[in-house]
Amino acid sequence: MSAFKHIVYFCALSCMVMQNSCKTGQSYNSKQAKNVSFSNDKDLVEMDVRAYHLNDSMTKIFYRISTENLMFKRVDTSQVFFANIHVACKLIPDINSRTIIDSTSTGIEIKFPEPGERKYIESNFVLKVKPTAYGYLDFWMIDKNKNLKHTNPISINKTNESVAQYYLTYQNGALVYKNTFFKTDEIKIESKVNAGKTLYVDCFLKDFGLALPPFSVVKTDDLKYIPDSTFSLNLNTNSILKMASKGFYHLKTSNESFDGLSLFTFEKSYPGVSDIDEMIKSTRYIMNKSEFDACINSTDKKQSIDNFWLAIGGSNERAKELLRKYYGRVKSANKQFTSYLQGWKTDRGMISIVFGEPTNSYKSKTEEIWFYGVESDINSIKFIFKKTDNPFSENDFILQRSSIYQTPWYDVVDFWRQGRILLEK
Repeated sequence: MSAFKHIVYFCALSCMVMQNSCKTGQSYNSKQAKNVSFSNDKDLVEMDVRAYHLNDSMTKIFYRISTENLMFKRVDTSQVFFANIHVACKLIPDINSRTIIDSTSTGIEIKFPEPGERKYIESNFVLKVKPTAYGYLDFWMIDKNKNLKHTNPISINKTNESVAQYYLTYQNGALVYKNTFFKTDEIKIESKVNAGKTLYVDCFLKDFGLALPPFSVVKTDDLKYIPDSTFSLNLNTNSILKMASKGFYHLKTSNESFDGLSLFTFEKSYPGVSDIDEMIKSTRYIMNKSEFDACINSTDKKQSIDNFWLAIGGSNERAKELLRKYYGRVKSANKQFTSYLQGWKTDRGMISIVFGEPTNSYKSKTEEIWFYGVESDINSIKFIFKKTDNPFSENDFILQRSSIYQTPWYDVVDFWRQGRILLEK
């Protein structure tokens, strides 16, 4: 049972308030969108998927699957352990379309890795993909020994030859599936279609703040395309780019368009949080201003944040469990919601950290809907996130803020601060 199912009952003690504050007043037809699920680290199989357009008709789909949480079996004691998986994908025009443009699948038998062997498998498919404004690749893997399905769908953008999926990035000779790096990392860039062209590299060094509360009426800090500096890079077989100490690069083939490839610099601990400043900043969602100021300005920041968790936990054991759960959600938010900034700073990251996993959620081409509580219940909460037109990321969704969220927000934050949030196993 999710944390929010318990919180809803607590909030119902003030039912008259909740009846006026927890409804959005907008009906939602679940048939309009695809149900989406959130990761459960206990059974999660890490899968990375990347699309690379070879030309105007063919696209290569690279994938990497971790063997860590696969189930390995053997027929008898004389044999070694094997995992059996089925990998498949289908390309459709839209997330909810039934029209299949192309599809493929394969079965793979994996021998249990010996010490020192790679803990993942890599391969690729080639699909027929014509130039399109939008496509949706439904990618999944079935662990046949567990009879468990894992999905990692991605959007397909083949609008023009400048978009990010016309590029691949490599580090130390290995393909990089996510364009997140650490400072001074050296990256090799490849593009079959754009080979030999000059790339214009725009540098953005701004440190973006975290998401505002869901009821905030303060205007968000809009992302404006104003680079701090620019340089050029010739795209050839030896194109190497050294990452900046912070911020991100946006690489374009023309200054007439914003379409291009974005490469981000994050802290060494990413997607986790080990830097004490980031740990304090990511805890701001459940801190009041005086607590936050005291921690961030302390001469012993580690002791200050430890004291905060001990104060709300009431004991060392409870504080450790709260701390583990909270920063586990921060890490999960980074994995799922990172766009041009870390996932914990985004609107979806904020809601997932504070409220936990939604009871149900749906995704369409332009929005995501998250429900906490039973959808038909008057006391349930619905968050609506709208997809933005962002040249740096296809994973940028903005919450539709409203004053109706103020009471449930403070109720859930208060649960955290009482050390009473349900700790999922």
